[in-house]
Amino acid sequence: PWGGVIWTVEPTNGVSWAPSFGTSTTVTSDGSTGLMYKVIATETNTGCVSNAVLGVIKVEIVSAEGADENGTLKVNCKATPSVHFVGYKHILNGSVIGQGSCDLNAGNFNFNIDQNLFTETENTFGVQMIVEGGLSCSASMAVGKTPHGKGSGVEIVSAYYIAEGIGLRLYNHQVIAEGWRTLAYSVPQFGRTLRAGTTSVKLFLGNDYGNVTWGEEHKYINSAGTHGLQMMSPPSGSYYGAPQTEYRDSSNNLWLPMDGQGVSKVWSLLYDADGVNIPATPILNPSIEVTLD
Repeated sequence: PWGGVIWTVEPTNGVSWAPSFGTSTTVTSDGSTGLMYKVIATETNTGCVSNAVLGVIKVEIVSAEGADENGTLKVNCKATPSVHFVGYKHILNGSVIGQGSCDLNAGNFNFNIDQNLFTETENTFGVQMIVEGGLSCSASMAVGKTPHGKGSGVEIVSAYYIAEGIGLRLYNHQVIAEGWRTLAYSVPQFGRTLRAGTTSVKLFLGNDYGNVTWGEEHKYINSAGTHGLQMMSPPSGSYYGAPQTEYRDSSNNLWLPMDGQGVSKVWSLLYDADGVNIPATPILNPSIEVTLD
């Protein structure tokens, strides 16, 4: 890696030495595995060995950055000194998940992996960088993935139907569960490292149950804007619910910054009055925000 250097060992006091070039692995102060280069001089008569260390190639993972809503993670690394790498391996929990050749001469470099690969246990992700001759050095980071779930209190939704005999109606609106997962890296982390999940909401309609069609939407809001707006749907399959109560579910696989809220909103209510759908106008207090903390 240091170029075409020619090494010689001069005889001393009539003693002859045989020089050779060697390598070995060494654990650096931050726990990564470095590659030590050294000149080895062996005294030809006695076999006495003297080593002269040239230097240690070291790779470290500097930071992790959630790059987009799909879960791409940008892993930022640094090699000391700046050397020529010809290959790499990505290793997750002892298994190789990616490998290939490269032509890399920079001291600072980065690559992308998928955050969806990490499981809900303690993960160890490592990068092994290969120099000419097949020798390598490596670094790793720990990754923790934690599930979260949170509900809300009951909010009163006021719906006014402009029709004789209906008028103002009050319904109990509640988020049963807002689910998400967070990743924690053992290196500094930035960006989108929170994975949105499933949301369940209910609306108690009382005596209006069976006469009202309810539309519910869900979205996420945070420092980066609004994400994942979608209409919620009735639960699939068989389920047991409370009397006179409707339910809605949604599911997301978005990666977001860790500073947001899930927002569930009653966006429409239609009252069936003898076959005529009467919309609620206005709908007051329609939204519930759940902080993803």
